[in-house]
Amino acid sequence: MTTSRYLWADPADHSRAIRDAGTVDDGVVLSVVRPHRRPYTFHQDVLAAIGARHDVRGATARSGAGRELALVESWLAGYRVDTVVLAHADMIGVPAWIGPVADAVEAAGADLVLVSDDSADGPFADWCDANGMPVETGLDPSLCTVRASGHEPPAERAGRPFPVHVPRAAFYVWRARARDTLPPADFAVVDRLYRSVFASVVADPPGDADTATRTIASLLADKTGPGECVTVVRATQAAMFTSGFFLNLVTNAALAAVRANEHRRLDGHEIRSLRAYAEPWVGTAVLLHDAGMEYGANMSRLRLRHVTPDGTLTGNRRDAWTFHDDAIPFLRAQRHLRVLEGAGPDDPFLARSGRDVADAVRWARSDLNLSGTAHASQPDQWVKSLRLTVTPVGRSR
Repeated sequence: MTTSRYLWADPADHSRAIRDAGTVDDGVVLSVVRPHRRPYTFHQDVLAAIGARHDVRGATARSGAGRELALVESWLAGYRVDTVVLAHADMIGVPAWIGPVADAVEAAGADLVLVSDDSADGPFADWCDANGMPVETGLDPSLCTVRASGHEPPAERAGRPFPVHVPRAAFYVWRARARDTLPPADFAVVDRLYRSVFASVVADPPGDADTATRTIASLLADKTGPGECVTVVRATQAAMFTSGFFLNLVTNAALAAVRANEHRRLDGHEIRSLRAYAEPWVGTAVLLHDAGMEYGANMSRLRLRHVTPDGTLTGNRRDAWTFHDDAIPFLRAQRHLRVLEGAGPDDPFLARSGRDVADAVRWARSDLNLSGTAHASQPDQWVKSLRLTVTPVGRSR
């Protein structure tokens, strides 16, 4: 791992690099250097480039000298960042402050690139010369901002939006009522979802309440509006009835869960937003909770040896918890930080009390407007409120 110094004489290169800067997901972190009076504020700028925000709970708390450097190293290691770029590096107040950052970047396995648009003599130039970093040229700004295998931009939602208001009728007349009351274009959107759900349930109809509950929860997992919720419920009821089962549930409870986003797990965008907290344990606690872990029964028993350097779980119940791909860097970062803190294999993975973890989950839901319930001990409470029952009635012909 190396530290290099480059000159971009054209200010447009800086502007283009900053404008097109990727994120840690792209393997590159670009931080714009500003004059500072304290080294830790310089370190906080690097954390901000990774994703940390100053307007969330605990953002202004400090845990001692060098904490920000440990956090920088942990996040870079967690995301396996290739390159850290310090743009306008000559603006730094004390060039020697770059040294500890360079050490943290190197320890995380990344390269540090110092970029300036002025080769004039000064403290920064003197420090670079003293540390064997001559000015280099010819670095394409695009190489510092986006990895070649960067993520594809998210696809825009195509077609007509799903109607918010749909009929509230019994399942056996619901589709006909929807056809009679909705505009043709809206009914076409509704009917497309109805047919899809109907076909999937008929292909494998759940024969008991537990299986039906899991089916409903799975079908609603990516739905965001009340219209979609009612359509899924009525299509499932109709499909099960044609398969010989009468499904009864409290539709209003399902609607309340969808409106409050209690019915689904965090998506990739929401997970990445947890980088707003500089301390990785906060995002990690939220993600463990999102996977269904309770602090008293699961999180408090999680030890460092139960999490591999790759961010996967080990142990007897490792298959019981599933994580989104975007959650893995959080586990890696938290593990790396615990190792830096001197934790051993038998030490807790989260060195926090149950109250701290519950508070963190609640803060994140509030600060970032995340989905799900804030009650860490009852992550699936919404499912119980459905009061779902399944009664065999005989198969229709």
